[in-house]
Amino acid sequence: TIVWIPHDTSAGLALGITAALAVRDPSGRVIGVVTVNFARSGIAGFLRSIKIGEHGSVVLFGSNDESLAGAPGQGREAAALAVARWTRETGSPIVDEKARRTEILIDGAKWNIVARSIPREAGPPWIVAAALPDSDFMSPVYANRRAALAIMVIGTALAVGAGVALSAAIARSLGGATRALHGIAKFELEQPPRRRSMLREVAQLEDAVARVTASLRSFTRYAPEEIVRDVAASGQEAILCGQKREVTALFCDLRGFTAFTERLPAEDVVAILNDHFDLLVGIIAQHGGFVVDFLGDAVFAVFGALRPDADHAQRAVACAIEAQRARIARNHANRARGWPSMEMGAAISTGPAIVGNMGSLRRIKYGVVGSVVNVAARIETLTVGGQVLVADSTRQVLGEQLVVDGPLEAEEKGVDGVMRFWEVLALRGEQVRVLPSPLPDLAPLVTPIEARVRLILGKQIDRQSYPARVYRLGPNGAEFESLAPLEVFSALQLSLPGRTSNECAETVDAKVMAAEEGANARRTVVRFTGVDWSTAAGIET
Repeated sequence: TIVWIPHDTSAGLALGITAALAVRDPSGRVIGVVTVNFARSGIAGFLRSIKIGEHGSVVLFGSNDESLAGAPGQGREAAALAVARWTRETGSPIVDEKARRTEILIDGAKWNIVARSIPREAGPPWIVAAALPDSDFMSPVYANRRAALAIMVIGTALAVGAGVALSAAIARSLGGATRALHGIAKFELEQPPRRRSMLREVAQLEDAVARVTASLRSFTRYAPEEIVRDVAASGQEAILCGQKREVTALFCDLRGFTAFTERLPAEDVVAILNDHFDLLVGIIAQHGGFVVDFLGDAVFAVFGALRPDADHAQRAVACAIEAQRARIARNHANRARGWPSMEMGAAISTGPAIVGNMGSLRRIKYGVVGSVVNVAARIETLTVGGQVLVADSTRQVLGEQLVVDGPLEAEEKGVDGVMRFWEVLALRGEQVRVLPSPLPDLAPLVTPIEARVRLILGKQIDRQSYPARVYRLGPNGAEFESLAPLEVFSALQLSLPGRTSNECAETVDAKVMAAEEGANARRTVVRFTGVDWSTAAGIET
């Protein structure tokens, strides 16, 4: 049996404990004693070498709860407090071998204490206690929790950043679509191009807005833009309706174009006609009018129909003068393209008309109905290329602003009584607009030319021809004497002889602009129509 004997410095030994074991012979008689001395410092060093966690420590206590050995620090202090608590609770030191557990707070840090007595056969009752801070248990958990929290914070920040970026992108895209829709509501169809959104749903919305814009832009080519704007702004379906309004109607028709269509390829005819329409539509829009319809190679426009306009007659006349000047300039530009010279007659009438949506619920058209339209259309048939004629109603509205020649009179089918109208020479206003003469000065001939005249009656050419003597001639017209029954506005064919006996005669269509009785025959001034560049050049030479 090992006997444990504590000792102190009074025995001459270092503070510690001695283990003694009796040595016996075979008969059991004690023949000696073997002792081993354990210095407390050595035991303390051994206990310090035991690693429990990162900050844990092992402490050895004596029978009176005295701390015999262990690493100094909060662990030793916590173990001492735990052992003292158990002693107070039980009234005696720990003597059994059952492990006891408790928790001690030291400066706010939680320590976990486990203690039990050391089993021995003899000797003082010692207690060994292990103290481990709670942080050593929970530090991996805390580390994981911190890592998880950091990941969560970073993830949340990234999510918030992505959300903000995405929201901004959506807001920009939706803002662009919203601005486009507001533009459509205001009928601002010409909008700057925008970058297509990367978001499918927003991109689909942008595409839909673009299609609506393109549709409305295309629709304005079929109907007056003001009407389309009103319908789009009202948000209601167009209905059949009309109102009476004072307007000015304008008809512009190409002269001799049908003859050109028979000589030119179809694609050239379409290109020439579209070029002409594009020129006229732009000028009409600039002067506040709108095109009601295209009638073959004619354009029907009206001024003052969509909105009340006190200057609708002045705008219409200014538009007609500008259109004639632009037509002359475009002819010179188109000559380089090999296109023939196009001549246009224009007629204007002012008066009350019914304007509004007409037709049926299946197909609605903005129309203008009234005698003012009929009068303008009838007068236009009497014009020659480069000429602008105005009804007497238009002249009365404009008064001294309009410089005219006339009056001219004619009876036309569908018009009550005799139509009275005037040839426009100029328009006074903020600026004076002068209309180039439809028949420039004719050159007098040294020797009159013998020619032939045939009347055009409706769509037919009279078989009878009349001799004529030409005294003045130019590329656009002629002055001659003839016994032919010609009156102002009469249509005819004039056959001019070739310059030499080998050349064929030049036959041109013409319309009478002036006629008076002479001494021996009727003196007539005519304006050629449908003359191409080569024919005009041949006549001029």
